[in-house]
Amino acid sequence: MIVPTTQAALQLAEAGRNLTDVIMITGGLEPGEILDLREFLDAHNVKLLDSAHEITSLLSEFHFDDTHVTATSLGRLLMADLLPAQYQHILYIDGDTFVVGDLTDLFRLRVPSGRIAASLESLFVHWDSTSEFAEKLRTYRQKHSKLGPRDYFNAGILAADRSTWRSIGPEALSFYKRHHEDCIYHDQSALNVVCENRVHWISPEFNFLSDFRMMGFEAHIRPKLYHFSGAAKPWNSRFTPWPVGTYGRYEALANANPVLAPFVRTPDKEHLRKIRNRLVAHAVTEAPGIVHPRQFFKKHSFFKNYLRDRQFIQSPTYEPYARQSRKV
Repeated sequence: MIVPTTQAALQLAEAGRNLTDVIMITGGLEPGEILDLREFLDAHNVKLLDSAHEITSLLSEFHFDDTHVTATSLGRLLMADLLPAQYQHILYIDGDTFVVGDLTDLFRLRVPSGRIAASLESLFVHWDSTSEFAEKLRTYRQKHSKLGPRDYFNAGILAADRSTWRSIGPEALSFYKRHHEDCIYHDQSALNVVCENRVHWISPEFNFLSDFRMMGFEAHIRPKLYHFSGAAKPWNSRFTPWPVGTYGRYEALANANPVLAPFVRTPDKEHLRKIRNRLVAHAVTEAPGIVHPRQFFKKHSFFKNYLRDRQFIQSPTYEPYARQSRKV
């Protein structure tokens, strides 16, 4: 994930110029790689933070399933301890993201203490399915949470003040350690439990997920930040729902900057085959629902109503989202 995360960090630094500092957190690199990467990022106004020791210690305590989600994602729960002391408001953004619009409102966001800002997950796309995955979702909800599809957030973009991070991080880690077999979205599942009723909602325009793209929800909202959620990423396969312009960016970045060459990985062909098969099955049966067109319209209606009814938190210097949405 070094090359994709670097691409995201460079975009965020440019988008957040004079608004925010951008810190790229990584772990598991050799000392020489850290020095070279830090020098490269410094030149682009991105700071590099090596958290290898903290993340390695953390991972020794936890189980993590073998999926496209990397075990180091647990590290986001340590941010209150990892980041330099001067940062009191923390905006976390996954490395598999891509800037496509103005993020000023997101950078200026300030969340009340004790609350976390997050955006909708795509559970509603799967919720009525008969798939094994959907059944796991429903079982998880019955055992641990009353959260429904409208109230479950994606953990790829999160914002909170430092004291809140210091509280929810250990809570989520404790829950995950005790119930990892039920946490099908890993630490995201745990965060949703411990943050229930403490969420300020961010518009999906700032966290536009793969399922949203597959469903054609750009008919209802103009994305500002793509999130390549799921296993199909534009740097390892062209068989994804994302715009053609995203595919070559990662190869071009690595080719133009030799410091990134050691981090380029050739995707395993068998793994890519599984991704393609999974994506086809998902597209046919759930999103966009070729087999069940009624479900397609039902999910579009759900998303439109969600945008209309949800009150989204915004920067105080900007109009409320409900007012902006009428212009989209």
